[in-house]
Amino acid sequence: MFNINSVIDRTLIYFPIFKILINNIHFIENNSMATACTNGNTIYYNSSFFQTLSKDEQVFIIAHELMHITLKHLSRLEERDMEIWNYATDAVTNQILKINGLPLVEGVIDCPDALSFSAEEYYEIVKNRPDCEELMSKYRHDKEESVIATHEHWNEELAEDLTEGLSDINEHNITELNKKLIHDENEEYTSDIQEQEPTKDSLGSIGNTSPIIDWKSFLQRKKKKVFSADYNLHNGFFDEDGIYKYPYELIRKSNIEILIDTSGSVDDELVKAFLQECKNIFDDYVIKVGCFDTRFYGFQDIQRKEDLDDFVIEGRGGTDFSTAVNSFSKKASIKIIFTDGYSEMPKDGSDVIWVVYSDLKINPPGGKVFYVDPSTLTLKGKSR
Repeated sequence: MFNINSVIDRTLIYFPIFKILINNIHFIENNSMATACTNGNTIYYNSSFFQTLSKDEQVFIIAHELMHITLKHLSRLEERDMEIWNYATDAVTNQILKINGLPLVEGVIDCPDALSFSAEEYYEIVKNRPDCEELMSKYRHDKEESVIATHEHWNEELAEDLTEGLSDINEHNITELNKKLIHDENEEYTSDIQEQEPTKDSLGSIGNTSPIIDWKSFLQRKKKKVFSADYNLHNGFFDEDGIYKYPYELIRKSNIEILIDTSGSVDDELVKAFLQECKNIFDDYVIKVGCFDTRFYGFQDIQRKEDLDDFVIEGRGGTDFSTAVNSFSKKASIKIIFTDGYSEMPKDGSDVIWVVYSDLKINPPGGKVFYVDPSTLTLKGKSR
């Protein structure tokens, strides 16, 4: 069953700036409309339509409506042509959402040049285009065939202006203001959580699960050296001539290092899921596993699968991905981080494999990202 509250929660992760007014907005299901729209006080949505979208696309639609409210697009219409104004505000809004990491829903207006303008400025550009009438004709047709919002409630009189105190927010600065709020919230959370003493415990038997990722195939494609051949100095023997010899053997070495996020946002069940997947990596390769939050707690050698049942968990503070990336040894040729993704990405690039158990999309400067849906623990994508 569709839950609008979970979409709102995910939207606020991307746009904490909407928290200023979110508690005063009503969300009403209305399956008689095609998609979603707002009158400035209420957001109406078609739950059946939302169930056809990915989670990020659901966030896009709700964020689109909230952006119209936050930027006062309804009241800024004034005496302008409604149709051109609808087109201009959608064009600008969609580009703001796009640069903040949300995928455009298929069929919506996509005008990359709109990003540099306010709604009024882009309105003038569209209005003065020689082909403006043709563009509006196509716009009317597309609204009937796609998910472009109709703005059918924009003519309603506002019962209450929810945007008091938001006069300084506009199309030119909303992205930077939102980024500052994300940074400030991360700093506040990290400051609070760092005051707690690190915990140290073990989950006991974590059980076994089927691999979420085909590690054997993936790591073979990376063509990393995980074996070496050398003289075994411990198992020598005398040959028939009485000469003591050392056997030349293929020695299994671990140059796979894994870090698991044990910050305060990661609960025991998620840590357990991380360790279960570590067991699946162990099927083919000996590994070293360590914990990190804002600190690195050292690697533990995993010689047997059962060692992961006794794995010592340390941390539960804030999250610092730069600390994690810099904790891998120089000998590590395969570096894996299991995380929920909730922190700022490191600035320096690194050949890290990120396994992210959340809906949050991350943009590390290098490496590869696997996304896992924590509610089903199934692989959602192998992006980047």
